[in-house]
Amino acid sequence: GRGGGHYKQDLLGLFHATFGAARARRAELERDLGHVESVLAKGAEEARRVAAPILDGVRRAVGTR
Repeated sequence: GRGGGHYKQDLLGLFHATFGAARARRAELERDLGHVESVLAKGAEEARRVAAPILDGVRRAVGTR
C-alpha cells in the first residue's frame, strides 16, 4: 500500500510530537545564555556544598587528610 515516503512523514511527525517541546525549550534557553550560566553556577555551588563533607570523610578514611 504505502510507499517509503509516507512512513518517513509519519516518523517525522512522531519525532516532532515527541521532541518538539524540548527543542523549543532548548531554543529558548539559547537566547538567554546568561541565565543558563547562572543556573549552572548555582548547581555547581550546591553540588560542592553537598559533596564537601562526603569527600572529607573519604579523604580521612584513606589517610590523605
